[in-house]
Amino acid sequence: MSVIKPPRIYFQGFMEWDPNTCNNNKWLMQWNVDTSELNWSLLNKEGINWTNFRKEFPLWASKVSEYGSYPCQDKEMCPGEQPALWDYFGGNGCDFVNNDKASTVITGGILPDGKNQFPDALIGTPISLKGNPFNGHPTQARLVDLDAASTMTSQIWFDSLQLGDDVDPVFTGDRLDIMQSRFINGSRNLTYHQQAGSVGCIWQCTIPNSKLKFDSTMLSLSPLLKSVADGAEQGKGIMLRFCTYLTLYYKNGIYNDIEIQPRTAVEIEAMYEKVFAGELPIFSNPAYSRTVGSIGVWQPEDMQNAAAERTLLAATAVNYPTPPTPQVTNEAVCPSTDRIHSLHTMSRVADDQLSVKLGPALCEFSFDQNGNTSMAHLDLGSTFPEIDEKHPLAPPKQDFGSFELGVYNGSQYSALARIDYAQYEENTYIANAGMLDIATQPVSQSLVENGELAIRPISGSQMGKPALVESVNRIQTDSRGVYIDQGQSSEPILVRFQLRGKPAANKQLTVVRYVADPSIQHTAECDLSKPMLPVTLSDPQTITFTASTSISIKPVDKSESKAEVAVISTDPTGNASLSVTAGVPGYTYLAFFAGDIASVPANYSGGDVLRGEYAVVRVMPFDEGIQQEFVNVWNGVGVANKYDPDLVWEFIYNKILYFYDMIYPVMQRYVPLGDKKRMEGAVDQLQVTLSDAYMHDYSTMMMPITRDLSSAKRWVLLTWCELVKSNYQPVDLPPYKDKGSQT
Repeated sequence: MSVIKPPRIYFQGFMEWDPNTCNNNKWLMQWNVDTSELNWSLLNKEGINWTNFRKEFPLWASKVSEYGSYPCQDKEMCPGEQPALWDYFGGNGCDFVNNDKASTVITGGILPDGKNQFPDALIGTPISLKGNPFNGHPTQARLVDLDAASTMTSQIWFDSLQLGDDVDPVFTGDRLDIMQSRFINGSRNLTYHQQAGSVGCIWQCTIPNSKLKFDSTMLSLSPLLKSVADGAEQGKGIMLRFCTYLTLYYKNGIYNDIEIQPRTAVEIEAMYEKVFAGELPIFSNPAYSRTVGSIGVWQPEDMQNAAAERTLLAATAVNYPTPPTPQVTNEAVCPSTDRIHSLHTMSRVADDQLSVKLGPALCEFSFDQNGNTSMAHLDLGSTFPEIDEKHPLAPPKQDFGSFELGVYNGSQYSALARIDYAQYEENTYIANAGMLDIATQPVSQSLVENGELAIRPISGSQMGKPALVESVNRIQTDSRGVYIDQGQSSEPILVRFQLRGKPAANKQLTVVRYVADPSIQHTAECDLSKPMLPVTLSDPQTITFTASTSISIKPVDKSESKAEVAVISTDPTGNASLSVTAGVPGYTYLAFFAGDIASVPANYSGGDVLRGEYAVVRVMPFDEGIQQEFVNVWNGVGVANKYDPDLVWEFIYNKILYFYDMIYPVMQRYVPLGDKKRMEGAVDQLQVTLSDAYMHDYSTMMMPITRDLSSAKRWVLLTWCELVKSNYQPVDLPPYKDKGSQT
């Protein structure tokens, strides 16, 4: 099944992240997510108002402030961070790094017979993600957070996967769906356990056979590429899975060629100010994650962007020696964030010992002709954490000793295979992209397929206590991120119920709606140390289940409240579906529970996030009425002049564009959003990037890439484009009529 079994192609290197951090912001103090407007009540207190915001907002957003709590106690090194954070001019681009400073390349692989293939003609070939082409030129893939404050809703929008250079690639494939962050692990680095650099996660995508293109010459030269191509032909296509971890910040000039090179929040504050004063050019300040990954075969039973293998999750924490206190430097982590606190799983057990819960492990088996296990295939890509930030190229794995993979059948336990430190230490980890194929003891297929897998230490005080146990019931969706406009319902959200890695037919599951605790100030869903709360009957209903969905009313644990839930059943393939309708603007998390639950859990917390059994729905701002307002301005209703280009431009900027002009200033490099003449000259491009096709296909050229523009405002912008293209022909616009879905 999937990339977990041979054949596989391995790669390793770095991932570049260039988010616009004024938008992807954990505090969300400066703008209102429900309206996509600046937070004027806050800004007015800072002396920023409608008459001066174009000058004063960027300066205020650039200044370091002591928001939140900071593990770093040395205020000279970590005095805080600015509202715009560390990459104010980011364009949301992301890609595997390949330049003269760092590279992400094929490093090896394994053939169908389990033999490592080295050397191979494919080794050293760069890997890249491509965005949608625009005007005949490639664009970047994009990092997009559905919930800009959350750690749990990141997406990679891209168009295709490529091996080789742009001139003569050896492989290209157009993706089936975008990627979603999975198995978010806040304890991935033990040295910096409460900071953003410590987080790791898994990404996955699939490419159908109909979209694959292989270079025939390389197929003849590379047994690795040929084996994967042959396997894909027998399956559904190709699967890409990779892990990102140990994120490094303030690395301009080290992992890229950007000449402006801040090393701290204080330094970047001064540089931001110089940009707005016209003394420096616009610059980005990307972050860089280590990455390892595999390319393998996409099988019919696999999901598109979620791992479908048998999944083992943390049970008992494992002990390790207390690491040395890290030096306070900007080497790996400078943006500190207490939103990570709820996702890390470390605790102190003695003066010289800590304990941590391991990350997830994935597992499948091969069986011999007698029906017994012969090989275990493990994905340990995010299982064992690193320690010591001083080695960003290969930070060593913490040595937890040896473990044993086994299976429980009731009280009976059968040992399957031993996992030693040599099999998960960093060099091995990087060489095999976290994949491990090990011979097993012969245990009957029936016992393995009907038992509960576990990984447990084989020595020390924790010997025999499972560190990881199988999550027997797994409920996931490829539709992790859902966007809905005012008055609209979602496309069906397809949910897969699996029992021990196999699709589970005719099973019930319950879908519960959760939202952020309203007592949390500014940090929305990201502060999972204050768990999300269920939506009760008396709460605002951001979304409702559609009438076609089976709905039930359940009591909420430890409460007098009741909540509306959906109880749905899987078909013979293990799939079920539901749909939701927009209620009010905002975010709702759909949590999946096995069975028809008797009562609703009172919260949804960090541990639930690690399981990954949820979807997230964003209901866009409600701007109905703005269309007729725009029509009235052009038609001269209630304004001084009729057919006035300046008046309609003021409407466009003051009602829509001003917001993006402030929080997304990288546009000044391309088309300044506050410049009427420049915007008029770009209406052809604007119409394309605002199109329905770009939005529905998650195009990397969609505007705005943060996807927080309502359908009503999009209609206004597109109508303005038509006025510009008509040279502002003095003809009345007809009254606006709602044509149903504007999306």
